[in-house]
Amino acid sequence: AAITYTGSPLTPCTSTVTGPGLTATTAAIIYTNNTDAGTATATAQWAGDSNHNPSTAPDVTFTITPAPVTITASTPTTQAYGTPIPEITYTTDPVLTATDWLTAPTCAVYATSDTTFSTPLTGIVDAGTYITHCSGGVSANYTPRYVNGTLTVPAPTRPNVVWSSATTVAARSSISVLTTLGSPVATMSSSTPNACLVKDTVVYFLVDGGCSITISQGGITYRVLTATVSRTSRIVAPARAQQLRTINFGGTRTTLTTVNKVQLQAILPALRAARIVIVYGFSSGNATDAALRSNDRARAVTSYLVANGVQVASSAGYGSMIRSTGESSLDRVDIGIG
Repeated sequence: AAITYTGSPLTPCTSTVTGPGLTATTAAIIYTNNTDAGTATATAQWAGDSNHNPSTAPDVTFTITPAPVTITASTPTTQAYGTPIPEITYTTDPVLTATDWLTAPTCAVYATSDTTFSTPLTGIVDAGTYITHCSGGVSANYTPRYVNGTLTVPAPTRPNVVWSSATTVAARSSISVLTTLGSPVATMSSSTPNACLVKDTVVYFLVDGGCSITISQGGITYRVLTATVSRTSRIVAPARAQQLRTINFGGTRTTLTTVNKVQLQAILPALRAARIVIVYGFSSGNATDAALRSNDRARAVTSYLVANGVQVASSAGYGSMIRSTGESSLDRVDIGIG
């Protein structure tokens, strides 16, 4: 029968010497390869006495099988939301050392739906409960059995969003948004740039309508803050930003000329000092072509301004759809500040 590996030399065999005049006599047993898992050999040898010659029995073999070892993946303390997954370690029962492994196990975090453990997760994960799992351990003397752990990422604390200024905001003004999110500080962005814009922690209300501000951290959305902007609400929408300069484009051109760049250079100091800079592109012609050209023109101006140290809050093209009565040309880009 097979014998399980213990880490110590195994000596399971017995011997008996029989012959005329011999009673209760045993022979010495010599073992080879009787510690590690595999095939061991035992040989019985008797030196003889004055009445009997020495004797050696035929070799016998027996099998040493690997012992079971339980490998348990670690269960880290609750993971802070928005921080990278920690290193997953393991413990063994019985306790093994590095020399017991031909290849040590590796451990990772997996989604609960990943029952085959095919896609380890890294970096930042959303709130929820995950499985910690180890695999790949190879040992000559142990057969691994794996026990999973868990990793819990709690839902984020909803940010405390506070409108910091008075209840009524004058035209062309803004409201600061204060958030309590811990470190790193959350970022904000507007998903309704025609109604309101964000620069740092300040929301700028441009026109009547709905305003939606997304508050995020580590690329994960914490909260969407919405507000209805109207001139009768407690937050008054300011008028469109003050127009500072018009850059004219001829025909279908969408790139800046040297003259255009000189015009922009002249207003760079004012743009860098402004709280908010908005670029509007316009174009005449049929709606489809005009929309493409107006966006290209807005991007051309915006790229130049950003390359020269101006933070542009909004950049858009409006094509021929907003042509005013009596306006003969829309082939231009308007730059506004607030």
